[in-house]
Amino acid sequence: MEEPIHRPPVEVAHDSPSEVLRDLRQWFMEHNGSLHQVDVAIIDEAEGCGLVALAPVEAGQLVLQVPMPLCLHVEAVHLSVLRDVVAAEPQLLEKDSQDELLALMLMAERRAGRHSYWWPYLKVMPREYETPLYWGEEERRYLVGTNVGLLTAIMEHQIGQDWKEIHEKLVERYPGVLGGLTLQDYSWALSTIWSRAVGVERGEGHRYLRCLAPVLDMCNHHPSAARDLGELLQYESETDSLCFRPATPVTRGQQCHLLYGPYSNAKLLYSYGFVAAQNPRRGVDYWVKVPPTAPDAAWKTEQLLAHDLTREQTYNFDGTLLGNSVTIALMATVRMVHLSPDEYKYVEKVFRGEMVSLRNERDSFTGLAAFLEKKVSSYPTAVEEDLRSLEKLERVLEAAQGEEPEGEMGLRIGLWTEGGTHQDGTSEAVTNNREEGEGPRQQKANLRRALRRRACALKVVLEDKLVFQETLSSVRHRLRELNADEAALVAGLD
Repeated sequence: MEEPIHRPPVEVAHDSPSEVLRDLRQWFMEHNGSLHQVDVAIIDEAEGCGLVALAPVEAGQLVLQVPMPLCLHVEAVHLSVLRDVVAAEPQLLEKDSQDELLALMLMAERRAGRHSYWWPYLKVMPREYETPLYWGEEERRYLVGTNVGLLTAIMEHQIGQDWKEIHEKLVERYPGVLGGLTLQDYSWALSTIWSRAVGVERGEGHRYLRCLAPVLDMCNHHPSAARDLGELLQYESETDSLCFRPATPVTRGQQCHLLYGPYSNAKLLYSYGFVAAQNPRRGVDYWVKVPPTAPDAAWKTEQLLAHDLTREQTYNFDGTLLGNSVTIALMATVRMVHLSPDEYKYVEKVFRGEMVSLRNERDSFTGLAAFLEKKVSSYPTAVEEDLRSLEKLERVLEAAQGEEPEGEMGLRIGLWTEGGTHQDGTSEAVTNNREEGEGPRQQKANLRRALRRRACALKVVLEDKLVFQETLSSVRHRLRELNADEAALVAGLD
Protein backbone atom coordinates (compact mmCIF):
# COMPACT_ATOMS: atom_id res chain seq x y z
CA MET A 1 0.00 0.00 0.00
CA GLU A 2 1.38 3.41 -0.99
CA GLU A 3 2.37 5.73 1.85
CA PRO A 4 -0.07 8.68 2.06
CA ILE A 5 1.12 12.19 1.33
CA HIS A 6 1.13 14.19 4.53
CA ARG A 7 2.90 16.82 6.57
CA PRO A 8 4.22 16.11 10.06
CA PRO A 9 1.92 16.94 13.00
CA VAL A 10 1.40 20.70 13.28
CA GLU A 11 3.55 22.43 15.86
CA VAL A 12 2.41 25.80 17.20
CA ALA A 13 5.04 28.37 18.19
CA HIS A 14 4.02 31.36 20.27
CA ASP A 15 7.46 32.96 20.12
CA SER A 16 7.75 36.68 19.50
CA PRO A 17 10.27 37.85 16.88
CA SER A 18 12.66 38.80 19.71
CA GLU A 19 12.44 35.26 21.07
CA VAL A 20 12.97 33.82 17.60
CA LEU A 21 16.09 35.98 17.19
CA ARG A 22 17.25 34.89 20.65
CA ASP A 23 16.94 31.23 19.61
CA LEU A 24 18.84 31.91 16.39
CA ARG A 25 21.60 33.72 18.29
CA GLN A 26 21.91 30.90 20.83
CA TRP A 27 22.04 28.19 18.14
CA PHE A 28 24.54 30.26 16.14
CA MET A 29 26.90 30.74 19.10
CA GLU A 30 26.59 27.12 20.27
CA HIS A 31 27.80 25.99 16.85
CA ASN A 32 30.89 28.25 16.89
CA GLY A 33 29.45 31.26 15.10
CA SER A 34 30.75 34.56 16.43
CA LEU A 35 29.50 38.14 16.64
CA HIS A 36 31.98 40.90 17.52
CA GLN A 37 30.50 44.18 18.80
CA VAL A 38 27.37 43.62 16.68
CA ASP A 39 24.01 41.93 17.10
CA VAL A 40 20.99 41.05 14.98
CA ALA A 41 18.15 43.49 15.60
CA ILE A 42 14.74 44.34 14.20
CA ILE A 43 15.10 47.42 12.00
CA ASP A 44 11.63 48.11 10.62
CA GLU A 45 8.84 46.50 8.64
CA ALA A 46 10.41 47.21 5.24
CA GLU A 47 13.98 46.12 6.01
CA GLY A 48 13.17 43.42 8.54
CA CYS A 49 16.24 42.56 10.57
CA GLY A 50 19.78 43.83 10.23
CA LEU A 51 23.21 43.62 11.81
CA VAL A 52 23.64 46.57 14.18
CA ALA A 53 26.84 47.83 15.83
CA LEU A 54 26.78 47.70 19.66
CA ALA A 55 29.94 49.85 19.78
CA PRO A 56 31.96 51.80 17.21
CA VAL A 57 33.34 49.47 14.51
CA GLU A 58 36.52 50.31 12.60
CA ALA A 59 36.95 49.75 8.86
CA GLY A 60 38.26 46.24 8.26
CA GLN A 61 37.31 44.99 11.74
CA LEU A 62 35.90 41.46 11.93
CA VAL A 63 32.27 41.66 13.08
CA LEU A 64 30.82 38.32 11.99
CA GLN A 65 32.21 34.83 11.46
CA VAL A 66 29.95 32.09 10.08
CA PRO A 67 31.36 28.53 10.14
CA MET A 68 30.55 26.61 6.96
CA PRO A 69 29.12 23.66 8.98
CA LEU A 70 26.36 26.06 10.08
CA CYS A 71 25.49 26.99 6.52
CA LEU A 72 22.91 25.37 4.30
CA HIS A 73 24.50 24.18 1.07
CA VAL A 74 24.61 21.01 -1.02
CA GLU A 75 27.76 19.67 0.65
CA ALA A 76 25.86 19.68 3.95
CA VAL A 77 23.30 17.18 2.68
CA HIS A 78 24.58 14.62 5.23
CA LEU A 79 22.97 16.81 7.92
CA SER A 80 19.71 17.05 6.01
CA VAL A 81 16.49 15.07 6.34
CA LEU A 82 16.95 14.68 2.58
CA ARG A 83 20.15 12.60 2.79
CA ASP A 84 18.49 9.24 1.98
CA VAL A 85 16.65 10.76 -0.97
CA VAL A 86 19.90 12.15 -2.38
CA ALA A 87 21.60 8.78 -1.91
CA ALA A 88 18.82 7.21 -3.97
CA GLU A 89 18.82 10.04 -6.56
CA PRO A 90 22.54 10.72 -7.30
CA GLN A 91 21.67 12.91 -10.30
CA LEU A 92 20.73 15.59 -7.78
CA LEU A 93 24.41 16.01 -6.99
CA GLU A 94 25.31 17.01 -10.54
CA LYS A 95 26.96 20.42 -10.75
CA ASP A 96 24.21 21.96 -12.89
CA SER A 97 21.58 20.85 -10.36
CA GLN A 98 23.03 22.74 -7.39
CA ASP A 99 20.19 25.27 -7.10
CA GLU A 100 17.60 22.52 -7.56
CA LEU A 101 19.10 20.39 -4.81
CA LEU A 102 19.47 23.36 -2.49
CA ALA A 103 15.82 24.29 -3.13
CA LEU A 104 14.79 20.72 -2.38
CA MET A 105 16.81 20.79 0.85
CA LEU A 106 15.16 24.05 1.90
CA MET A 107 11.69 22.67 1.26
CA ALA A 108 12.40 19.43 3.10
CA GLU A 109 14.01 21.16 6.08
CA ARG A 110 11.22 23.67 6.49
CA ARG A 111 8.71 20.83 6.24
CA ALA A 112 10.59 18.92 8.95
CA GLY A 113 10.23 21.83 11.37
CA ARG A 114 11.88 21.19 14.73
CA HIS A 115 13.37 17.96 13.42
CA SER A 116 15.64 20.01 11.12
CA TYR A 117 19.19 20.85 12.17
CA TRP A 118 18.61 24.34 10.70
CA TRP A 119 15.23 25.00 12.35
CA PRO A 120 16.38 28.01 14.47
CA TYR A 121 17.61 29.56 11.21
CA LEU A 122 14.68 28.58 9.01
CA LYS A 123 12.00 29.94 11.30
CA VAL A 124 13.43 33.46 10.97
CA MET A 125 13.05 33.43 7.19
CA PRO A 126 10.17 35.32 5.59
CA ARG A 127 7.03 33.38 4.78
CA GLU A 128 7.00 35.14 1.42
CA TYR A 129 9.11 37.71 -0.38
CA GLU A 130 8.60 41.14 -1.86
CA THR A 131 9.94 40.32 -5.32
CA PRO A 132 7.44 40.78 -8.19
CA LEU A 133 7.08 37.01 -8.32
CA TYR A 134 4.84 37.44 -5.25
CA TRP A 135 2.90 40.42 -6.57
CA GLY A 136 -0.70 40.17 -7.68
CA GLU A 137 -1.82 40.67 -11.25
CA GLU A 138 -2.86 44.27 -10.66
CA GLU A 139 0.46 45.11 -8.98
CA ARG A 140 2.44 43.59 -11.84
CA ARG A 141 0.71 45.93 -14.26
CA TYR A 142 2.81 48.71 -12.74
CA LEU A 143 5.84 47.00 -14.31
CA VAL A 144 4.49 46.62 -17.85
CA GLY A 145 7.12 47.68 -20.37
CA THR A 146 10.06 47.02 -18.03
CA ASN A 147 12.56 44.18 -18.09
CA VAL A 148 11.59 43.47 -14.48
CA GLY A 149 8.01 42.72 -15.53
CA LEU A 150 9.08 40.70 -18.56
CA LEU A 151 11.66 38.58 -16.75
CA THR A 152 9.33 37.95 -13.80
CA ALA A 153 6.76 36.44 -16.18
CA ILE A 154 9.44 34.31 -17.84
CA MET A 155 10.78 33.17 -14.47
CA GLU A 156 7.32 32.26 -13.19
CA HIS A 157 6.73 30.09 -16.24
CA GLN A 158 10.13 28.40 -15.85
CA ILE A 159 9.52 27.68 -12.17
CA GLY A 160 6.24 25.98 -13.06
CA GLN A 161 7.95 23.84 -15.70
CA ASP A 162 10.82 22.80 -13.41
CA TRP A 163 8.39 21.93 -10.62
CA LYS A 164 6.47 19.63 -12.94
CA GLU A 165 9.54 18.04 -14.53
CA ILE A 166 11.75 17.65 -11.43
CA HIS A 167 10.25 18.22 -8.02
CA GLU A 168 6.66 17.07 -8.31
CA LYS A 169 7.89 13.61 -9.25
CA LEU A 170 10.20 13.50 -6.24
CA VAL A 171 7.38 14.61 -3.93
CA GLU A 172 5.26 11.72 -5.19
CA ARG A 173 8.16 9.27 -4.92
CA TYR A 174 9.21 10.21 -1.36
CA PRO A 175 6.07 11.23 0.55
CA GLY A 176 7.65 10.51 3.93
CA VAL A 177 10.18 13.32 3.47
CA LEU A 178 8.58 15.53 0.82
CA GLY A 179 4.88 14.76 1.04
CA GLY A 180 2.55 17.75 0.81
CA LEU A 181 5.08 20.12 -0.78
CA THR A 182 3.68 22.34 -3.51
CA LEU A 183 4.69 24.69 -6.29
CA GLN A 184 4.37 27.53 -3.76
CA ASP A 185 6.97 25.86 -1.53
CA TYR A 186 9.29 25.55 -4.52
CA SER A 187 8.83 29.24 -5.46
CA TRP A 188 9.60 30.17 -1.85
CA ALA A 189 12.76 28.03 -1.81
CA LEU A 190 14.09 29.49 -5.06
CA SER A 191 13.29 33.03 -3.91
CA THR A 192 15.18 32.32 -0.70
CA ILE A 193 18.24 31.15 -2.64
CA TRP A 194 18.18 34.00 -5.14
CA SER A 195 17.77 36.70 -2.52
CA ARG A 196 19.86 35.33 0.37
CA ALA A 197 22.58 32.96 -0.89
CA VAL A 198 26.23 33.91 -1.41
CA GLY A 199 28.79 32.22 -3.62
CA VAL A 200 31.76 30.51 -1.96
CA GLU A 201 34.82 28.83 -3.49
CA ARG A 202 35.74 26.12 -1.01
CA GLY A 203 38.35 23.40 -0.69
CA GLU A 204 41.48 22.55 -2.65
CA GLY A 205 39.62 22.48 -5.92
CA HIS A 206 37.94 25.83 -5.14
CA ARG A 207 34.53 24.23 -5.57
CA TYR A 208 31.84 26.84 -6.09
CA LEU A 209 28.97 26.58 -3.61
CA ARG A 210 25.72 28.48 -3.32
CA CYS A 211 25.51 28.95 0.40
CA LEU A 212 22.82 30.18 2.80
CA ALA A 213 24.73 31.64 5.74
CA PRO A 214 22.83 32.20 9.02
CA VAL A 215 22.95 35.78 10.38
CA LEU A 216 25.02 36.96 7.40
CA ASP A 217 21.93 36.82 5.19
CA MET A 218 20.17 39.21 7.56
CA CYS A 219 22.58 42.03 6.66
CA ASN A 220 20.94 44.68 4.51
CA HIS A 221 22.26 46.20 1.29
CA HIS A 222 23.66 49.68 0.77
CA PRO A 223 25.06 50.86 -2.60
CA SER A 224 28.01 52.64 -0.95
CA ALA A 225 28.96 49.86 1.48
CA ALA A 226 31.90 48.90 -0.77
CA ARG A 227 33.02 48.77 -4.38
CA ASP A 228 32.35 45.04 -4.52
CA LEU A 229 31.30 42.25 -2.16
CA GLY A 230 34.85 40.89 -1.96
CA GLU A 231 35.89 43.95 0.06
CA LEU A 232 33.44 42.94 2.78
CA LEU A 233 33.15 39.17 2.71
CA GLN A 234 35.89 36.56 2.53
CA TYR A 235 36.00 32.80 2.83
CA GLU A 236 38.87 31.77 5.12
CA SER A 237 40.00 28.20 4.54
CA GLU A 238 41.98 28.03 7.82
CA THR A 239 38.76 28.26 9.84
CA ASP A 240 36.41 27.08 7.08
CA SER A 241 34.24 30.10 7.67
CA LEU A 242 32.79 33.22 6.08
CA CYS A 243 34.11 36.46 7.59
CA PHE A 244 32.43 39.85 7.31
CA ARG A 245 34.45 43.04 7.79
CA PRO A 246 32.84 46.43 7.01
CA ALA A 247 34.86 48.52 4.56
CA THR A 248 34.04 51.78 6.33
CA PRO A 249 33.65 52.74 10.01
CA VAL A 250 30.25 52.09 11.60
CA THR A 251 29.01 54.12 14.55
CA ARG A 252 27.19 52.61 17.51
CA GLY A 253 23.55 51.85 16.71
CA GLN A 254 24.07 51.91 12.93
CA GLN A 255 23.78 48.95 10.59
CA CYS A 256 26.73 47.06 9.16
CA HIS A 257 25.70 46.89 5.53
CA LEU A 258 26.63 44.45 2.80
CA LEU A 259 26.84 45.20 -0.91
CA TYR A 260 24.74 42.55 -2.64
CA GLY A 261 26.33 43.69 -5.86
CA PRO A 262 26.77 46.77 -8.08
CA TYR A 263 23.09 46.58 -8.93
CA SER A 264 20.54 48.97 -10.37
CA ASN A 265 17.18 49.35 -8.68
CA ALA A 266 15.63 47.21 -11.41
CA LYS A 267 17.93 44.33 -10.42
CA LEU A 268 17.34 44.93 -6.70
CA LEU A 269 13.58 44.80 -7.16
CA TYR A 270 13.67 41.74 -9.41
CA SER A 271 15.97 39.65 -7.21
CA TYR A 272 15.51 41.10 -3.70
CA GLY A 273 12.19 42.93 -3.61
CA PHE A 274 13.31 46.47 -2.77
CA VAL A 275 14.90 49.57 -4.26
CA ALA A 276 17.67 51.74 -2.79
CA ALA A 277 16.93 55.39 -2.07
CA GLN A 278 20.31 56.71 -3.26
CA ASN A 279 21.47 54.37 -5.99
CA PRO A 280 23.99 55.69 -8.53
CA ARG A 281 23.75 52.57 -10.70
CA ARG A 282 21.34 52.69 -13.63
CA GLY A 283 21.08 50.87 -16.91
CA VAL A 284 18.65 49.08 -19.21
CA ASP A 285 19.35 45.90 -21.15
CA TYR A 286 18.43 46.38 -24.80
CA TRP A 287 19.63 44.29 -27.72
CA VAL A 288 19.05 44.05 -31.47
CA LYS A 289 19.19 41.04 -33.75
CA VAL A 290 20.21 40.99 -37.38
CA PRO A 291 16.97 41.38 -39.41
CA PRO A 292 16.44 38.43 -41.79
CA THR A 293 16.08 40.97 -44.62
CA ALA A 294 19.54 42.47 -44.00
CA PRO A 295 22.25 41.73 -46.61
CA ASP A 296 24.04 38.49 -45.68
CA ALA A 297 21.98 38.20 -42.49
CA ALA A 298 23.12 34.61 -41.81
CA TRP A 299 26.81 35.53 -42.11
CA LYS A 300 26.39 38.55 -39.82
CA THR A 301 24.57 36.46 -37.22
CA GLU A 302 27.31 33.84 -37.42
CA GLN A 303 29.98 36.50 -36.80
CA LEU A 304 28.14 37.81 -33.72
CA LEU A 305 27.63 34.33 -32.28
CA ALA A 306 31.30 33.43 -32.82
CA HIS A 307 32.67 36.34 -30.79
CA ASP A 308 32.82 36.39 -26.97
CA LEU A 309 31.72 40.03 -26.90
CA THR A 310 28.38 39.45 -28.64
CA ARG A 311 27.69 35.72 -28.28
CA GLU A 312 25.40 36.14 -25.26
CA GLN A 313 22.67 38.76 -25.33
CA THR A 314 22.09 38.73 -21.59
CA TYR A 315 19.26 40.35 -19.67
CA ASN A 316 21.02 40.51 -16.29
CA PHE A 317 20.37 44.18 -15.50
CA ASP A 318 23.98 45.22 -16.15
CA GLY A 319 22.58 47.47 -18.87
CA THR A 320 23.59 48.07 -22.47
CA LEU A 321 22.02 51.55 -22.41
CA LEU A 322 23.70 53.49 -19.62
CA GLY A 323 22.37 57.02 -20.02
CA ASN A 324 25.60 58.75 -20.95
CA SER A 325 26.86 55.89 -23.11
CA VAL A 326 26.10 52.62 -24.91
CA THR A 327 28.10 49.46 -24.23
CA ILE A 328 30.67 48.20 -26.72
CA ALA A 329 28.73 44.93 -27.08
CA LEU A 330 25.53 46.66 -28.16
CA MET A 331 27.36 49.02 -30.51
CA ALA A 332 29.19 46.06 -32.06
CA THR A 333 25.85 44.39 -32.73
CA VAL A 334 24.32 47.55 -34.23
CA ARG A 335 27.39 48.22 -36.40
CA MET A 336 27.25 44.63 -37.66
CA VAL A 337 23.60 45.05 -38.64
CA HIS A 338 24.49 48.10 -40.75
CA LEU A 339 27.73 46.68 -42.22
CA SER A 340 27.76 46.83 -46.04
CA PRO A 341 29.43 44.12 -48.17
CA ASP A 342 32.37 46.38 -49.07
CA GLU A 343 33.04 46.81 -45.30
CA TYR A 344 33.17 43.08 -44.40
CA LYS A 345 36.97 43.14 -44.54
CA TYR A 346 36.91 45.57 -41.60
CA VAL A 347 34.71 43.33 -39.44
CA GLU A 348 37.31 43.15 -36.65
CA LYS A 349 36.84 46.87 -36.05
CA VAL A 350 33.27 46.08 -35.01
CA PHE A 351 34.49 43.94 -32.11
CA ARG A 352 37.22 46.38 -31.11
CA GLY A 353 34.61 49.08 -30.60
CA GLU A 354 35.96 51.17 -33.46
CA MET A 355 34.14 53.12 -36.15
CA VAL A 356 34.05 51.11 -39.38
CA SER A 357 33.14 54.01 -41.64
CA LEU A 358 31.40 57.34 -41.39
CA ARG A 359 28.35 55.92 -43.20
CA ASN A 360 28.14 52.84 -40.99
CA GLU A 361 28.51 54.93 -37.85
CA ARG A 362 25.83 57.38 -38.90
CA ASP A 363 23.38 54.61 -39.86
CA SER A 364 24.07 52.76 -36.61
CA PHE A 365 23.38 55.78 -34.42
CA THR A 366 20.38 56.79 -36.53
CA GLY A 367 18.86 53.35 -35.94
CA LEU A 368 19.50 53.59 -32.20
CA ALA A 369 17.98 57.07 -32.07
CA ALA A 370 14.84 55.86 -33.85
CA PHE A 371 14.32 53.10 -31.27
CA LEU A 372 14.94 55.43 -28.33
CA GLU A 373 12.60 58.12 -29.69
CA LYS A 374 9.84 55.52 -30.08
CA LYS A 375 10.43 54.21 -26.56
CA VAL A 376 10.46 57.66 -24.95
CA SER A 377 7.30 58.74 -26.77
CA SER A 378 5.48 55.56 -25.64
CA TYR A 379 5.40 56.67 -21.99
CA PRO A 380 2.05 58.25 -21.04
CA THR A 381 3.56 60.55 -18.40
CA ALA A 382 6.53 62.91 -18.23
CA VAL A 383 9.46 62.48 -15.83
CA GLU A 384 8.39 65.53 -13.82
CA GLU A 385 4.92 64.06 -13.30
CA ASP A 386 6.42 60.73 -12.20
CA LEU A 387 8.66 62.49 -9.69
CA ARG A 388 5.68 64.28 -8.17
CA SER A 389 3.71 61.03 -8.00
CA LEU A 390 6.61 59.23 -6.34
CA GLU A 391 7.09 62.01 -3.79
CA LYS A 392 3.38 61.94 -2.91
CA LEU A 393 3.38 58.16 -2.63
CA GLU A 394 6.41 58.18 -0.32
CA ARG A 395 4.69 60.76 1.94
CA VAL A 396 1.59 58.58 2.19
CA LEU A 397 3.74 55.53 2.93
CA GLU A 398 5.67 57.37 5.64
CA ALA A 399 2.42 58.42 7.31
CA ALA A 400 1.17 54.82 7.20
CA GLN A 401 4.22 53.24 8.86
CA GLY A 402 3.50 50.92 11.79
CA GLU A 403 4.17 51.96 15.36
CA GLU A 404 5.04 48.50 16.72
CA PRO A 405 8.28 47.33 15.06
CA GLU A 406 8.23 43.90 16.71
CA GLY A 407 4.60 43.27 15.85
CA GLU A 408 5.14 44.39 12.26
CA MET A 409 8.21 42.17 12.04
CA GLY A 410 6.09 39.26 13.22
CA LEU A 411 3.73 39.81 10.31
CA ARG A 412 6.69 39.98 7.93
CA ILE A 413 8.27 36.68 8.92
CA GLY A 414 4.95 35.02 9.58
CA LEU A 415 5.88 33.67 13.01
CA TRP A 416 3.96 35.93 15.34
CA THR A 417 0.68 37.57 14.43
CA GLU A 418 -2.56 37.98 16.29
CA GLY A 419 -2.46 34.23 17.00
CA GLY A 420 -0.03 31.32 17.02
CA THR A 421 1.97 29.98 14.11
CA HIS A 422 2.23 26.54 12.63
CA GLN A 423 5.64 25.02 12.04
CA ASP A 424 5.13 25.13 8.28
CA GLY A 425 4.78 28.92 8.41
CA THR A 426 0.96 29.11 8.34
CA SER A 427 -0.24 31.15 11.28
CA GLU A 428 -3.45 30.50 13.16
CA ALA A 429 -4.35 34.15 12.67
CA VAL A 430 -3.81 33.91 8.92
CA THR A 431 -5.80 30.68 8.76
CA ASN A 432 -8.68 32.25 10.67
CA ASN A 433 -8.49 35.45 8.65
CA ARG A 434 -9.02 33.51 5.47
CA GLU A 435 -12.37 32.46 6.83
CA GLU A 436 -13.42 35.46 8.91
CA GLY A 437 -11.62 38.38 7.25
CA GLU A 438 -8.22 39.82 8.08
CA GLY A 439 -7.53 41.43 11.44
CA PRO A 440 -6.89 45.18 11.59
CA ARG A 441 -3.14 44.81 12.04
CA GLN A 442 -2.87 42.57 8.98
CA GLN A 443 -5.07 44.92 6.94
CA LYS A 444 -2.79 47.86 7.74
CA ALA A 445 0.29 45.78 6.93
CA ASN A 446 -1.24 44.80 3.58
CA LEU A 447 -1.91 48.46 2.79
CA ARG A 448 1.68 49.44 3.55
CA ARG A 449 2.96 46.55 1.48
CA ALA A 450 0.81 47.63 -1.49
CA LEU A 451 2.10 51.20 -1.17
CA ARG A 452 5.72 50.02 -1.01
CA ARG A 453 5.29 47.88 -4.09
CA ARG A 454 3.69 50.72 -6.02
CA ALA A 455 6.54 53.05 -5.01
CA CYS A 456 9.17 50.48 -6.01
CA ALA A 457 7.55 49.94 -9.41
CA LEU A 458 7.24 53.66 -10.05
CA LYS A 459 10.90 54.21 -9.16
CA VAL A 460 12.03 51.47 -11.56
CA VAL A 461 9.85 52.81 -14.39
CA LEU A 462 11.10 56.34 -13.72
CA GLU A 463 14.74 55.29 -13.75
CA ASP A 464 14.25 53.30 -16.97
CA LYS A 465 12.65 56.37 -18.52
CA LEU A 466 15.58 58.55 -17.47
CA VAL A 467 18.05 56.05 -18.96
CA PHE A 468 16.21 56.09 -22.29
CA GLN A 469 16.00 59.89 -22.34
CA GLU A 470 19.63 60.43 -21.35
CA THR A 471 20.86 57.80 -23.82
CA LEU A 472 18.80 59.40 -26.57
CA SER A 473 20.41 62.75 -25.75
CA SER A 474 23.91 61.27 -25.98
CA VAL A 475 23.07 59.43 -29.23
CA ARG A 476 21.73 62.63 -30.78
CA HIS A 477 24.89 64.44 -29.70
CA ARG A 478 26.97 61.78 -31.44
CA LEU A 479 24.86 62.12 -34.59
CA ARG A 480 25.46 65.86 -34.65
CA GLU A 481 29.20 65.20 -34.43
CA LEU A 482 29.01 62.70 -37.30
CA ASN A 483 27.00 65.09 -39.45
CA ALA A 484 29.55 67.80 -38.77
CA ASP A 485 32.37 65.43 -39.72
CA GLU A 486 30.55 64.50 -42.93
CA ALA A 487 29.98 68.18 -43.78
CA ALA A 488 33.64 68.94 -43.20
CA LEU A 489 34.63 66.00 -45.40
CA VAL A 490 32.36 67.17 -48.23
CA ALA A 491 33.68 70.71 -47.89
CA GLY A 492 37.22 69.40 -48.12
CA LEU A 493 36.43 67.51 -51.28
CA ASP A 494 34.95 70.67 -52.84
